[in-house]
Amino acid sequence: MTSIDTVQAQATAFRATFDSLKATFTVEKTRVRTEDLVITTPDYTITGTGSVGFDRSTNWNGILLLSPRLTQEVQRDYRIIRYLLDRRGRLPISFRLEGKIPNVKIRLDNRALAARMAAVEAARAAGEATVPTTIALERATNPFMRASSVEQLAERRAAKDVFRG
Repeated sequence: MTSIDTVQAQATAFRATFDSLKATFTVEKTRVRTEDLVITTPDYTITGTGSVGFDRSTNWNGILLLSPRLTQEVQRDYRIIRYLLDRRGRLPISFRLEGKIPNVKIRLDNRALAARMAAVEAARAAGEATVPTTIALERATNPFMRASSVEQLAERRAAKDVFRG
C-alpha cells in the first residue's frame, strides 16, 4: 500500500471524531458563514472559510495540514514535497469544496503549487536561490498567505502552532 493509498483509506474510513472543532458562525439571509473554522485531530488540522446555504449549496476554501506522521508516509513516495513542508515537517494542502449537498466536489488547489514546486526543484538543481520571492507568488502558493484578514491569519497560524500530530 502506497502512502497515497494510506491517506485515501483514512479519508474513506472517515469518522467524525475530532479533538476540537471551533468556529464562529454568522447567519446572513439564507446562508450560514464562518471565517474561522478549525478542526483538529491527531492526524490533521483543517482550517477554512466558507458558507452553507439553506438551499444546501456550499462553498469553502480550506487548508488541510497533515501531521508529521502522515506527511512522512506521503514523502516516502513523493520526495519533492519536502520543499513544501513547514518548520515542523507538516504538509499544508489547500483545497476548495463546493456544490450542493450531497453532491459536493472537493478540488485540490494545486496548479500554482505544482508550478512552484517544479520551479523550486529546477532552481535548486541549478544551484540557484529560491528566495527572495514575491507577495503575489506567496499568495498563490502559500496557504497561510491566503487569509482574508489579519485575524484569520493569526487564527490559522495559532491552529498550526498547537497541532499535536
